Amino acid sequence: MGAFRKMSREDIALALKNCGFSKGDSDQYLSMNQNEKLSMLEEKRNVILSSIHEEESKLSSLDYLRYRLIHSREEDEDGVS
Repeated sequence: MGAFRKMSREDIALALKNCGFSKGDSDQYLSMNQNEKLSMLEEKRNVILSSIHEEESKLSSLDYLRYRLIHSREEDEDGVS
């Protein structure tokens, strides 16, 4: 396996921006040691993952409401309540 090439500061800053980091957070990240950087990345990952789970819950609720609406319409058309 080949070694990863070292990322430039600009590449890292762009990747952080794409992950939702502010300019200040990116600047802070670039001045940290490796352990601090890893901790900051893990914290951001947890925030994003939590947000995904919240959105999944909303989708589940919407799907349930759609299901109930579709099936209540079918029951109305069949004359069943």
